[in-house]
Amino acid sequence: MYGLEGHAPLGACLSRVELRDAHGFIAFCLDECWVMLENFTQLEHCGVRIGGVGPDEEIHQLDLLKLRSLALEWRQSAAEGIGMLFDSIRAPSLTDLDLRGNLPFRERIVGERWPHLRMFLERNRPPLKVLELAKTDCTLLDLTGCLAALSVNGPASLTHLTFSRCLLDSECIQKLWGDEDSPKVLNAIRTLMKVESFGIEDCEVYALDDLVCSLCVDHLLWPVARSLIASDHLQDLKCSLMELFIVRSGSLTDESQRYLEDSPVIVEYEEGCPSPISSDEDEDDD
Repeated sequence: MYGLEGHAPLGACLSRVELRDAHGFIAFCLDECWVMLENFTQLEHCGVRIGGVGPDEEIHQLDLLKLRSLALEWRQSAAEGIGMLFDSIRAPSLTDLDLRGNLPFRERIVGERWPHLRMFLERNRPPLKVLELAKTDCTLLDLTGCLAALSVNGPASLTHLTFSRCLLDSECIQKLWGDEDSPKVLNAIRTLMKVESFGIEDCEVYALDDLVCSLCVDHLLWPVARSLIASDHLQDLKCSLMELFIVRSGSLTDESQRYLEDSPVIVEYEEGCPSPISSDEDEDDD
């Protein structure tokens, strides 16, 4: 495992590992990643790239109680096993989560939502401040459930939410403010209204104008929040959005651009089309 065997005695004191490189040459099998995390339980930051599933082995719970920052990248060949890794990690102190990789094709075929990120957040209830998703088909995620999990235990702490080279469609966006009477939607809105910086870069967004209007109207993060506040569900909650980045994720109509200009939010808008999202294993490095 790239010489990690010789560092095993450091497991009790090692606080940071970065096992990625700019060219994508370094890649662990899932079982190697699990062994590494099992030995280095005092980690505060971990960055790792996973290139394959490896031998079939039962993965036990990994207690990473000091882990604050986790960055995971994976190739398509490892997508089937990423859910198992998420299901094994206990990290209640996590504040930064950076995920880069696409989800299993199985979810696309049967139309299921990939549940592992939502379950991870529900189980750990971390004080997450930063969530970054890259190279992910977000239509396969229960985004509403993921965001709602961050408000179940009290006020959400999420301040930065970024999508890079992701796929977002109108259904995915609309579900974020769907049923006003749903506790899940209420908690998702509580989380979203705490977000200070919202970024979309090189994404395929099949409702970009709707998303912009939703973000900026009346300086509330989501339109439904107006009726929710009026009905005392979120009476004392104000929108925290300060920065909005939309970069190479399609084109906005003139009306939407005027929306942005009139908004009190600081906006960076760069018109253009995103680069294609490839499922090739070797297309995982920027």
